[in-house]
Amino acid sequence: MKIDNPGTNPLRLAMAPDGRLWEESDHGCLAHDLPLDAYAAGMDRRRAVHVLGGRDAASLIRAIYDVHGERENIKVATPAICKTPEERKRPEIVFGRMRQCLRPPSVGGWATIQEPLYTACRMAEAFDAGTPEGATVLLSSHPAAAALSFIGVRLQDAARLLSHVLDPRWFVHPEQPNRVSRLRAYMGLHPRIFYQLLQRNPQTPVEERCRLAMRAWVAPVLTRADDAMYVVDPKAFLFRKYTARRLRGMSMGEAGLRTTQSFIAYLFHSWLQAIYPTRGGEPLFDSQLYFKDEGAVAAAYDQHVKYPGARAATDQGVSEGDATRAVQ
Repeated sequence: MKIDNPGTNPLRLAMAPDGRLWEESDHGCLAHDLPLDAYAAGMDRRRAVHVLGGRDAASLIRAIYDVHGERENIKVATPAICKTPEERKRPEIVFGRMRQCLRPPSVGGWATIQEPLYTACRMAEAFDAGTPEGATVLLSSHPAAAALSFIGVRLQDAARLLSHVLDPRWFVHPEQPNRVSRLRAYMGLHPRIFYQLLQRNPQTPVEERCRLAMRAWVAPVLTRADDAMYVVDPKAFLFRKYTARRLRGMSMGEAGLRTTQSFIAYLFHSWLQAIYPTRGGEPLFDSQLYFKDEGAVAAAYDQHVKYPGARAATDQGVSEGDATRAVQ
């Protein structure tokens, strides 16, 4: 569709729970069944556009970027501006929340669609289409890939993680930006969910995400379980965290949950650092502080991120059953 009058208010777009596209413009609120690529092609280039982000909006964001690229007047914000899942079911509330959003981009406010988000959305579409190999091909160009490859996360697991999160800024707490609680909750890193998954297969999307987060760091450990030198390898810092927790008396399940939470915190902060590498003159992810007790890890991490050629791609096969049993 083409809007003849670009109007004075942004064109607001959000994905409905039934998969249709909700639109709020000068003409009111509409629901579209038009294919997303066709809709994006018909958007007036003069018109400002605001898109509600989220995993369900991946195809919409990708379609818009394919046609319009990195346009300053097309912006995306965190789905967290809606307070509850019930709000997401009512377009008048969704668009009201979008009008009220005044957050800066660094905490999930309106930000232009840039290459990393576009790449993650393409990964999401590849997994949805049943072609995970297409997602792994895209991984090398994503800024968060270096942090994941440093600890040896399998290519497909790394791509799937990024395709679920899409943009870490959407999970930044607006008042306490260093907190990781929102991303941990989204990934299902709660004792009840985590311990259930030690006994059965995932049955809900949040359980799938929890299993993925656990598998991501456990799989590299299993591939080198017989390597006596692995325990001192800088890349094995999560394994050492897990071992230290077990020595302090934690059960295997609790130590596994805590270490998975540490892994997600590592991904969260290193990914934000990749988005804002020189913000305010101080790094958002300071390896010397993060690995304060392990100077060799900080040096190895800095070297790995600085020189892409040193990134070792890891894609060994580890079954989900093996990953689960490792922390039981």
